[in-house]
Amino acid sequence: MKLKNILCGILVCGAFCACSDQESENSNKPRSFDGKAYLRVNITDANSTRATGGDLEYGDATEHEVVNADFFFYDTNGIFIARANVWDSGTENEDNPAGNIEFFGKSVIVLKGLTETNHPKHLVTVLNTPEDFEPANTLDEMKTLLAGSIYNGSHFTMSTTSYGRTSAAVPYFVTEVSESDFKKELDEAQNATPVDIYVERLAAKVTLRVDNDQLVPVEGKPGIYKIKVTVAGDPNKQEQGTQTGAADIYVRFLGWGLNATAKDSYIVKNIETTWSDTDLGFAWNDAVRFRSYWGKSYNYGKQDGKYPDVSAEAAVAEYLNYINADNLTKQFGQSAYCAENSNTSEIVSEYLHSAVTSILLKAQILDENEQPLEMIRYNGTLYKRNDYLNYVLNTLQKGNKLNLYCLEDEATGKYVQIDHNCVELANDRDGKVYLKLKPLAAGTSLYRKSGETYAPATDTELGEVEKNMKDFNAYNEAIGYKDGLMYYNIPIEHLNNAATTTDAENKRVIPVAKYGIVRNHHYVVTVNSLTKIGKGIFDPEEEIVPGKNDEKDTYYVGARINILSWKIVNQNVNL
Repeated sequence: MKLKNILCGILVCGAFCACSDQESENSNKPRSFDGKAYLRVNITDANSTRATGGDLEYGDATEHEVVNADFFFYDTNGIFIARANVWDSGTENEDNPAGNIEFFGKSVIVLKGLTETNHPKHLVTVLNTPEDFEPANTLDEMKTLLAGSIYNGSHFTMSTTSYGRTSAAVPYFVTEVSESDFKKELDEAQNATPVDIYVERLAAKVTLRVDNDQLVPVEGKPGIYKIKVTVAGDPNKQEQGTQTGAADIYVRFLGWGLNATAKDSYIVKNIETTWSDTDLGFAWNDAVRFRSYWGKSYNYGKQDGKYPDVSAEAAVAEYLNYINADNLTKQFGQSAYCAENSNTSEIVSEYLHSAVTSILLKAQILDENEQPLEMIRYNGTLYKRNDYLNYVLNTLQKGNKLNLYCLEDEATGKYVQIDHNCVELANDRDGKVYLKLKPLAAGTSLYRKSGETYAPATDTELGEVEKNMKDFNAYNEAIGYKDGLMYYNIPIEHLNNAATTTDAENKRVIPVAKYGIVRNHHYVVTVNSLTKIGKGIFDPEEEIVPGKNDEKDTYYVGARINILSWKIVNQNVNL
């Protein structure tokens, strides 16, 4: 399939700024040229990157369709000279198996105002340039210039690939051009050997799959899986208080999405040419393929990121976006896209729960009739909703912190301790819940018992009871599964398979590049087992920030991550 052809032939570049012949080479003052030169270029996609060697995957037509091409020229001193815009067709690579190149495009660029002795030295190419994007005045500034978006409309923005060069003097994100590449005549340029330009997408791609050969659904019920968990019983029906037992429950996956995604991206990929394969745990630079397999996102190493610990802090997070359960709508087999998000070992070790892009997989707990089970997790034990409410009320009563009754039979004057019908769950954010009294119907009261006498409870007394109810969870939080909703958090792994260790202070040390999202990589995550339930969702409209205490249960799913060369990183997850 041919890429969209938006401009055929030649485009003449407009006004140029460069260094005057009369000025020193280091001057930033503009100068004019009166010559004209032609440059033939061949634009080539470096194809999405790898995690496990050799796994390459071409993108579909929407992933490499091009609607414009911008060429930003800089002189020997790294000073901006000109911008040219042209796109003159392209074709997909039909090699099988997939190679490193995904598509090819050819253009002839016309540069006005050049002399024989003053030609551009460095070229930065951007395809599908974001709207309102303006180049930097110098290459140093271009390196850290923010793109503002990884898209132009629905098209993926791409830029010159970044990789370590043989000469440290060559900027790692440019295409070098020489005087001999520029031709005085159009006919000469059209037949000249083109300058090869390699580009990569700013976006990364994530796909979530399920392996139903390993994770087998319930017979006759596609998409529903059975697991055995320990569930507490109703304390009001047990002579010796709350007892637990194994029970079969069912899980249905509802959808997924990406969490902790970067808000912006550098227009060109940032790397450190001094990185070593030993430190990163893999061969990170691949000059033969004009690419590299690790990079620095725009928040890399910055300590002002305000990585949140709770959902209430998500709104002030400096660099990352957090999603709520209502937006977890992607289905197995579908893909999502995001800007790159990588970071140092220090930041990832401290904030794995909120600084690393992850998959949030939404699911629902069901009974044998496929009806939602509203559950509460407390002190490591699962309760059905009403059983938990009764458990809390009974515990408070035994500790003399309840003493609330309702009038069951006015004719006989029979009073009974309040039960689950008199209370409800309140949201304490991040899935946490506590009990509170339901609003009383007009003309009704709750009663306090003193000896054998019952009297209507005052507002002050009701307030004291509600405080005791909330304080019940001061040291052991309760997590609510409203309508059976929950999520599994799957931090996305990159290429470093080195083990997590501890330092002299017994703090966790996660190796650099063990987790991260790098541009132009395709992360394929496969769910292949399910043994536990996930983290409860009580308010589906609340942004999800997995807590530090959740990390011990991070992998409720078994997952294999492949990085495909869009190129694949595979990750298996056991839930």
